[in-house]
Amino acid sequence: MQVLHLLQTASNTVLAFLAATPRRVECVNCDDTSWLEYLGAIGGFLGAVAAGVALVIALRSSADAKRSADAAEKALVDISRTALAAEQSADASRTAADAAQQELQLLLSEQSRRPEVSVAFEARYSPNQPADERVVVVVQIGIRNVGTRDAEHATVNFLWPQGVTIKPCRDRYGNGEVDVTILTTNDVLIAGQDSVDCIYPAHTLDRLPVDVSVLYYYRVVLPARATFPMSFRLIHGAMPNRGVRIGALLDASGAEPTIELAESPPRP
Repeated sequence: MQVLHLLQTASNTVLAFLAATPRRVECVNCDDTSWLEYLGAIGGFLGAVAAGVALVIALRSSADAKRSADAAEKALVDISRTALAAEQSADASRTAADAAQQELQLLLSEQSRRPEVSVAFEARYSPNQPADERVVVVVQIGIRNVGTRDAEHATVNFLWPQGVTIKPCRDRYGNGEVDVTILTTNDVLIAGQDSVDCIYPAHTLDRLPVDVSVLYYYRVVLPARATFPMSFRLIHGAMPNRGVRIGALLDASGAEPTIELAESPPRP
């Protein structure tokens, strides 16, 4: 801009000088007007140069302005993209947080669910009784899952004192036999009594769904018509108190055998 100002100043000075000269100047070897034309040409040339310089500067200013506008537009696009990416990232974070919260709720709900069982006993004399003083009673045990979760891999034990013979069977009349290992232990069958040597068949209950029942039948041979203690245990780690222990007395002295629940022995 300073160059343009200097050129314009020089041109105006020359033109002003030409306009302010009152006297005639004689020129040797030239006509009377050639020097004025020469000076006028110089002034026109300087004006053209000034105009060209102004055009160049204007073009450069326009190019600079366009570049500035393009840079501003690109910056605006970048800001918009950054904002969109941030919004998408926030949405993804919220979605992940919601999914994690749902998984946590499901986990807590699953952990709060537990299997729980109710147990019922029935006893009847077998139609096939031995000729001696022994008596055969068929004991039926019904187990129902009344909890909120399936019981899987539960252990079922049915303990009797030594001297009693017990065999799992297939129906309420004592028919058939189930191949189950009979084990021995020393334990308390009823709370308040001393521990005694016991025998028991050991079962594994693979799965007992919620609201489903299962029946076990045992053919029990008693040495005499009398009352005998017994203890039923179902052990499962997810159950309250790790399962159930039920003590009972089987009375086989009457016309029909009866089972009376007694105080349970200590929890396992």
